[in-house]
Amino acid sequence: MYVRESKTGFEDYKNMLHEFRPYIMFTNAHDYKSKSVNTDRLGFRKVFFKKKFIGIDDLKKSTKTINILLGGSTAFGSGSLSDKHTISSELTSLGKLCFSLGIRGASSHQELLAFLKFKNFFPKIKNIIILSGVNDLAMTAEKNSFFYNDFGFIMGARSHALNFLFQSGVIYRERWINGFHNLFFLIHYLSNKSNFFKNFLKIFSFLKHSRLQKKAVNYINKNFKNKIINLRQMIENDLHTWSMIQKQLGVKITYIFQPNLAWVRKPLTKYDNQMLVAEKTRLKNFYSNDWTNKSIYTKQRNFIKKSCNKKGIKFIDSNEIIKSSAHKKSFFIDFAHLTSYGNKFLARYINKFLIK
Repeated sequence: MYVRESKTGFEDYKNMLHEFRPYIMFTNAHDYKSKSVNTDRLGFRKVFFKKKFIGIDDLKKSTKTINILLGGSTAFGSGSLSDKHTISSELTSLGKLCFSLGIRGASSHQELLAFLKFKNFFPKIKNIIILSGVNDLAMTAEKNSFFYNDFGFIMGARSHALNFLFQSGVIYRERWINGFHNLFFLIHYLSNKSNFFKNFLKIFSFLKHSRLQKKAVNYINKNFKNKIINLRQMIENDLHTWSMIQKQLGVKITYIFQPNLAWVRKPLTKYDNQMLVAEKTRLKNFYSNDWTNKSIYTKQRNFIKKSCNKKGIKFIDSNEIIKSSAHKKSFFIDFAHLTSYGNKFLARYINKFLIK
């Protein structure tokens, strides 16, 4: 029987919270240490290179050229049992240093902002791989996402809003707000451990009825179809920016529509089918629309593919290439996160088209 929480290393990721950061909204916890996952001072996952783990501050000292991987939790390597077996580390093991700017839960726009914010840390860039697509669709269907037309949205908006409120206030009332910030994280941590504390968090639901929230409702688009239209306008704009970056920096950019268990073009094992049913049931608690159905996937993939082709960006649908994987091997640990085999398979495929 499929049980997501029973996966080895799951607790390491579950206990790793997000942290507010200006302009990109949030990032992974900085200097996080655990058996399965470790981050640098900016919250990016360390990569295994030349028999040691290095962070973003070590890149220019370690190599003259580099490849960059962008995306959400799949690019970050959520579910990987070790920093050695993420997509970026697997690519690096093939002889081409690849550093991941993956941020769990990031939208495609946050991925772009992360690159623009930290590009000065990189030596000469040869390739930029954007492994994306799932989070954008998930956020449009999320029940409580804050979706402002033309501005975008964030995943888990309600819980992140409290996070942002307490952390951003530190610069104004450091000691007082810092205390609330620490209290919030304590409650958030305990809510992952017990239903009692999970229910306790509901006391913050009064924010939903505040005057400020009621005023903001006028700017929030709750219609799924309209949100998809807005989403595509923003993706189109971001891809245009990526095309300019490609020309200006002389890099090769590849957009990979990331894999999802409900979309893959391969026979599913008995375990895969159990996982698919369990995941669809679990996600009903978070989403008002079924963004995982194949009709939405096909339309979104075709839209991004067409936009990439117009802008000279290489497009790959990883859901199609997975059909050449070993069908009896487990590729997913849940809907969108990959096993060590899945990371290795995708890394070896990406390695084939990187600029040497």
